[in-house]
Amino acid sequence: MNAMPSTEQTTESRKTVLFCQECEYQAAAGGRWIVHEKADCAVYECPRCGETVTIRDRFA
Repeated sequence: MNAMPSTEQTTESRKTVLFCQECEYQAAAGGRWIVHEKADCAVYECPRCGETVTIRDRFA
């Protein structure tokens, strides 16, 4: 019988990792990224080179 992983294990294995294509820096989405909060989105910049890595829409 296969046991289902606990919610804790499942959440841990699904952490999002972001990558900077400019300098190859990588970290978890909640890591050391510079985040600019805007009214409708969050802009993530690389702490190493300042490149915009992703823009995430805010859901109301």
